[in-house]
Amino acid sequence: MERDMRKDLFDQYERLSYSFYDQHNTGNMMSRLDSDLFDISEIAHHGPENLFISLIKIVGSFIFLFMMQWKLALILLIIVIVMLIVSYHQNQHMQETFLDNSRKIGSINETLEDSLGGIRIIQAFTNEAIERDKFEKGNETFLLSKKDNYHAMGSFQSMNTFFIGLMYVVTMIMGGYFIAQREMQPQDLAIYAIYIGIFVSLIHILVELTEMLQKGFLDFVVFMKFYRFNPRLLTKRMHYI
Repeated sequence: MERDMRKDLFDQYERLSYSFYDQHNTGNMMSRLDSDLFDISEIAHHGPENLFISLIKIVGSFIFLFMMQWKLALILLIIVIVMLIVSYHQNQHMQETFLDNSRKIGSINETLEDSLGGIRIIQAFTNEAIERDKFEKGNETFLLSKKDNYHAMGSFQSMNTFFIGLMYVVTMIMGGYFIAQREMQPQDLAIYAIYIGIFVSLIHILVELTEMLQKGFLDFVVFMKFYRFNPRLLTKRMHYI
């Protein structure tokens, strides 16, 4: 899939007009051909299977939890819904940072291509310092973008970890209360803790999948931006995703 997308995109580059190359730098187009396509193929490969398996296990776990003690299961379900809502809003910021990273690395590639491709002229006119300053500015800008990216990812991870810990705490407190009210057996609470552990491991998988989805989806959006000049070929390749 990655090979075919790269071939089609390269063929598309060769068909584009001079005005397109005036509006887009070469570094960005190089990024579309190598690193971006790898992220797209990764999400197309691992995304559907991880999502399907995780959702089946989560739904199955909640069915068993509702059968044992529906009140406690309902409380946990509310926590999960709130976690999903918060995660959705945080994902919006993650999308922006991933897209900004993609732009910045394309800009660095452009600077590298210009500097290394014209190294003979640069050395002939002793312009190494100028080129070094240009690269340092792009590199520093990418660093700042990367910091924002890791900050967004850290907030996303920490918030999900908070909700996971909250589920354990609520299970122990409310489980003890239901046992005291004779609405739940102690062994049921132990089973609840086991299922929560299974549920938490699945949430970790979904969190990692979400980060992968962000990168793959944004790379695919950029891929379509460069590919939109030929809708027939785009439709031909979209079945991979």
